[in-house]
Amino acid sequence: MMSSPTRAGLRIAAIIALAVVASVGASSAFAFKPFGHIAITTVALENVTAQDANGNPVSFAGSAVNQVVIENVLQDTNQVSSYVHFDDEDFGGSITHIQSLQAEIIQVLQADPASNSGLARKYLGEALHTLQDFYSHSTWVDLFGPSPAATDFSDVLLAPSGTVVCSGGLLPNGALTSGYFDVTATIFGGLLGQAAVDGLEKLVIQHKCLHGQTTMVTPSFLPGINKDDPSHALYDSAEIAAYQHSLAFVQNIVDLLTAAGDFDAVCGLLVSKTCPQAPAITFTADNANIQVGEPVTLMWGTEGASTCTASGGGAADGWSGVEPLSGITLVTENAPGEYQYALTCVAVDGVTQSQAFVTVAVVSPLTISPATPTVNVGATVTLSVTDASGNPVAVTWQSSDTTLATISPSPPDTAPAGVVTGVSAGAPTITVTDPVSNATASVVVTVGGNPWVGTWDGSIISSCGLYSGPITLVITSGGGFVLDWTTYVGGAAAGSGSGPYSPGPPPTWNFGGGGSCTLAGDTMACSYPPACQTSTYTKE
Repeated sequence: MMSSPTRAGLRIAAIIALAVVASVGASSAFAFKPFGHIAITTVALENVTAQDANGNPVSFAGSAVNQVVIENVLQDTNQVSSYVHFDDEDFGGSITHIQSLQAEIIQVLQADPASNSGLARKYLGEALHTLQDFYSHSTWVDLFGPSPAATDFSDVLLAPSGTVVCSGGLLPNGALTSGYFDVTATIFGGLLGQAAVDGLEKLVIQHKCLHGQTTMVTPSFLPGINKDDPSHALYDSAEIAAYQHSLAFVQNIVDLLTAAGDFDAVCGLLVSKTCPQAPAITFTADNANIQVGEPVTLMWGTEGASTCTASGGGAADGWSGVEPLSGITLVTENAPGEYQYALTCVAVDGVTQSQAFVTVAVVSPLTISPATPTVNVGATVTLSVTDASGNPVAVTWQSSDTTLATISPSPPDTAPAGVVTGVSAGAPTITVTDPVSNATASVVVTVGGNPWVGTWDGSIISSCGLYSGPITLVITSGGGFVLDWTTYVGGAAAGSGSGPYSPGPPPTWNFGGGGSCTLAGDTMACSYPPACQTSTYTKE
């Protein structure tokens, strides 16, 4: 978060006061004077906010700040390149210079943050010097006061070329411009030769603005645009704008790297090394819902950890104290509730905690009704499930052997009732599970033989002149829900066929030719087309 101008101003003033004492007798031909750049840069870097990959705050180290400051001040040894100082109306060159340095900073940090940290801070010091000179060497604060320009200078609009002129080399005609250093040097520095000619031409003929400066010989502020000296009326405004823009510029670089996930690049710029690496933990419980007294399996592994400590869980479950860096253990809780198991691991560079959550429920017994169900092959029986209070419970249903009996619904669907269909004789187990409490119950279903299969004695009654009299019907299984049959009259085979049957209710058999039979225990009643024949059978 950007520091307020007032607090930052107090910090800058304090640094300047110390720097002034240290710089007595030194040359004062520097932009913002060296202590101005030192203070602005130091306080801006102190207020940059950043974090590592684990969300821990990271700030500029003192050694990193010192390097950026030194590289900043060293730019005043180059009094030839106008783009370094926003001199000579070279706004385009200066802005391009800053943007190029920003791109270089990001590029070298992303390539190798540890090895290139020094190079990145060199570029940062150079960029900040030029950025700060914008407010000292231009008329921005004359026009807009202490408010900084956009971080990328996108709102810096220049007057058309040749339209900005100064009266006597001092004040421009209400437009954004910067002074010419060679004009100032001609008048106050005693330059000779071509430099003097160029300077006089800009001053007298082209009416360009003076840069202005102070000298060892004449320490008072000499006329010009620059606000390098604290005695200038707009020095404070230039300093505030330069500080705010410097902070925004560096913060933008940090934010761009953070958004890209390049946390090591952030740490390389701020502290000369990759970010501290907290240990990695994989920690899981094999079941999130268990019953009281049922164990849960905790499993974990770590990377980069030196020690791990267990915490949470129940008071007497044993999950506490120092644990190995990887392992598997069983934990049992004897009371219902929501349990949180935590594993905290420590490394040289950080701490990581991982958690697993388990719900322990009271066992509510389930009851299946009827308790001793039976069903014949092809028939069905309905089972229902209730809890200890007699309330229906929606459960999943499972048959131990679907070749003996099937159950509906099938997992994962749940219902408080299930329909068992007998497939073949046997004793399959039907198991139900409550997905909420994990309570289970089971029951054995006795599947009897196919009630249709066997020998049936009966008689046919006809009212239309067809055969009437005794008849024997032998039924065998044709596989699945199909029956094969043969009729006998007087001991001789009289007919045969096959047809499907349905478990009902009521159980019904369509034996073919439009005829059908209905089963009721050991009695079977059949009808034949046309509807003039009926028969009744009893199973032997």
